Amino acid sequence: MNVNYTDMIATFGIGGAHPGGLSATKHIVDRLQLAPDEKVLDVGCGNGQTLEYLANTLPNPLYGIDQHNTMLANAKKRLKDHPSITLKHADIENLPFPNNYFGLILSESVTAFTPIDLALKEYARIIKDNGNLILLEMTTNDTLKQEEQLEIEDFYRIPQLLTKEMWCDSIRKAGFQIISVEAIPDHLENIIDFDLQTVISQRHFELMATHYHLTEKYKSTLSSRLYYCKK
Repeated sequence: MNVNYTDMIATFGIGGAHPGGLSATKHIVDRLQLAPDEKVLDVGCGNGQTLEYLANTLPNPLYGIDQHNTMLANAKKRLKDHPSITLKHADIENLPFPNNYFGLILSESVTAFTPIDLALKEYARIIKDNGNLILLEMTTNDTLKQEEQLEIEDFYRIPQLLTKEMWCDSIRKAGFQIISVEAIPDHLENIIDFDLQTVISQRHFELMATHYHLTEKYKSTLSSRLYYCKK
């Protein structure tokens, strides 16, 4: 069966798959200073946990996009009591929104899985002047050996791994100012929930086991950073 890491997340219906989980989302939201009429986009909204939390916390118009059909279906199911949330099937490199549309774009462990420079360019196009971009993204703490980099890239199907300095360079080139960069606070509890699908193959369990193996193997090499940016 040709399934990958993202398929596994969709099939298990995992909410809060990003580092720090829902606690990291709450940490981000607690720091927001956002006018109530500003539109918010959750890129790669996955199974909808973040949008559900935002809907219960903020008065803002909310949008979510994802290119994975199962995840989008899971999100629609989860958000059925929030019909005002706009969900779209879309690629991050070609977002179906006009220029200068959003006051905030949130990416929780999503942009690293895309052609990063193209994604950041699209974010810059659809964010208003003085709008905010918050990225929670996989970051290497040091230069990896080639075989290590290939192992991680092949499993997660990511095009490249960036250090903090490389992330900052790409963010600036896209037209953003970097307000701050921080590690995910250690005290945050990684809250993950599951909404299991009816049929789960052995391959899905193998992928989950490999994910946890790689997380442990590279725990001193890979981390995640929060990049707070302004256009």
